[in-house]
Amino acid sequence: GIYYPAAGRRRTSHANLAWELSGDPRYRPQAGTLEDLAGELRSLKPGAVVVSSEDFERLFDKAHQLTKLRSVFDALGYSCVVVVTLREPCDYLESLYYALSRRALTQSFDSFVADAIEHRAVRFGTRDFPLDYGQLVEGFATIFGQDALRVLAYDASDSTTPLFDVCSEAV
Repeated sequence: GIYYPAAGRRRTSHANLAWELSGDPRYRPQAGTLEDLAGELRSLKPGAVVVSSEDFERLFDKAHQLTKLRSVFDALGYSCVVVVTLREPCDYLESLYYALSRRALTQSFDSFVADAIEHRAVRFGTRDFPLDYGQLVEGFATIFGQDALRVLAYDASDSTTPLFDVCSEAV
């Protein structure tokens, strides 16, 4: 009973929608836009919808863009539940370092961690990865409301069950 839209998907996530809203150069209109998402949902009228991408984290400080995202669902009569899954900061930094190293990061791990701690974020090109989880969560709470937020602790041994539990609760 939960619909996972085609519009805005890149592989298995809705990264293209996040990239559209964040101004990421990887955004490709032909992969589906926010407007396409609205049209798909308007046409199919599913009872519950999940839109998912790690790249939505980059919108935490872009209230105007989060408002644009929320307005799509509000206009179609959906109540939003925002699920934020957080890793332990040490695990997050290690995972982020590995991912960015595959994308031309040349900094040593020790230097990477020292910079991240000093700036409370990682900056890679035009992308910011916040380490201040309070600030990250508050950015979404400001637009969607505190009651709409569900904050989950990432568990590498089972990253899906808690999310499915939240979806079941919302439906």
